[in-house]
Amino acid sequence: YDENGKVTGTGSETISVQKQSAAEIKRNAGTNLGTFFTYEISTAADLLAWNKANAKWTVWDVVTLKDNINCQGVITSENWTPNEFKGVFDGNGKTIDNLVIEKAGHAAFFKKLQSAVVKDVTFGEGCSFTATAPVSNIVYAASLAGEIRGGCTITNVVNKGAVTVSATSGTSGDYVGGIGAYFLADSDSQMTGCKNYGDVTYSATTAGTVYCGGVVALAATKVGLTMTG
Repeated sequence: YDENGKVTGTGSETISVQKQSAAEIKRNAGTNLGTFFTYEISTAADLLAWNKANAKWTVWDVVTLKDNINCQGVITSENWTPNEFKGVFDGNGKTIDNLVIEKAGHAAFFKKLQSAVVKDVTFGEGCSFTATAPVSNIVYAASLAGEIRGGCTITNVVNKGAVTVSATSGTSGDYVGGIGAYFLADSDSQMTGCKNYGDVTYSATTAGTVYCGGVVALAATKVGLTMTG
């Protein structure tokens, strides 16, 4: 099969998928099953390759960490792009460490989560997320995601790294939070068992309206949002 799921050679192959829910899809590393990609990530190089494949991400993607990930010397601010994610990210109880991100605008593992599921992942003490901005640009800094929108379910995400906004001038809304910066529940959403142990810092040369929080900087809801420790 090629990357689009078309047969390119002879022979036969049987793929069995039991699709009870997105989180329970049986998967193989990097396998294209027609409507979604599945990924098993064991190294920082795997993680970076997945990040760069974001043009192929779909709402049906299931991503699983198979081992602890040390990003040092592999992933940098220059080669990592915080992207929007709508699938399932299963940290599998693993830790991502030494991920150092400094970006203008959104500084986080994900730029935005939209109706996504994220669970059981830790960002280690060697991680740091710093958002910088010139005058009048809103910035978002967090470990997991700058923005969390739609019906997201976030479970057992832990951050131990530093999260910082360093702005030239405070704006009408800058957001800095340990796990998420701005959480807008457009539909029923929940955040459970998430903890932040890292420093959350905001600095600007002139004052503005700033939202800071240990876990989430600002949580707002149009429908239903449940947050429990």
